[in-house]
Amino acid sequence: MEKMPDENVPFDATMFTITAGYYQLGETAKANELAKKMFDIFEGDLKVYNGQKGIHRAAFGREMNQCKELLRRLTGLTGQFKQDALSKEFMTRLQMVIPPEELMPKGQAQPAMN
Repeated sequence: MEKMPDENVPFDATMFTITAGYYQLGETAKANELAKKMFDIFEGDLKVYNGQKGIHRAAFGREMNQCKELLRRLTGLTGQFKQDALSKEFMTRLQMVIPPEELMPKGQAQPAMN
């Protein structure tokens, strides 16, 4: 991180592994800082992709899926390492940018609306 600060090397999905490593080493403050920065970046990217119309949006399918997956994984990672307030914040923000049907685990039906 010292040799490659984000000012010189933009954050990408590989930073997830470094974030997880910091959590595993007990470097919670560093891990939380990276998790927040990554979440901000990928949430912002997803908002831009979601704002595209029709065929333009379809052209970013791969990138959109990567953003969604990374946001889900960061939410799970913070929960796994008992960062409950941050995990809850991420889940709230996640629900604002990903449709509920995409947040349900595969094979699980949506609850019935009465």
